[in-house]
Amino acid sequence: MKAGKLKGIAVSTAKRSALVPELPTVAEAGLKDFEVSGWYAVFAPAGTPRPIVQRLNAEIVRVLEIPDLKQFLFNQGLELSPSTPEQLGAQLRSDIARWGKVIRETGIKAN
Repeated sequence: MKAGKLKGIAVSTAKRSALVPELPTVAEAGLKDFEVSGWYAVFAPAGTPRPIVQRLNAEIVRVLEIPDLKQFLFNQGLELSPSTPEQLGAQLRSDIARWGKVIRETGIKAN
C-alpha cells in the first residue's frame, strides 16, 4: 500500500490501525459490529504458581516497552497491547464463546 501497488479499503480490527490510520475500520465502512483481530500471547503450564506467572508477565511487559524492540515490532505490523494474566483469560473466554458460536452455527470441521 505504501508503494502504491495496493489500495487498502479497511482494517478488520475494532479501532483504526496506527500503521495505516487513514483506513477506516470495516465497521466504520458500513458493516456494523464487524471486528476480527489476531493476537499473540505467552502461556505457562497449568498450575504454575501465581508469583511466577506475575513475574513472567511483568518481565515480558517490560521487554515489550524497550523502544528499539517496540519500533521493530511495529515496523513488522504488530501493534503491541501488553496485558495482565486476568485480561488474557478474559480475552480467551470471549474468543472461545464468539468463535465457538461461529463454528457451531456454520458446522465448521477440522481436517
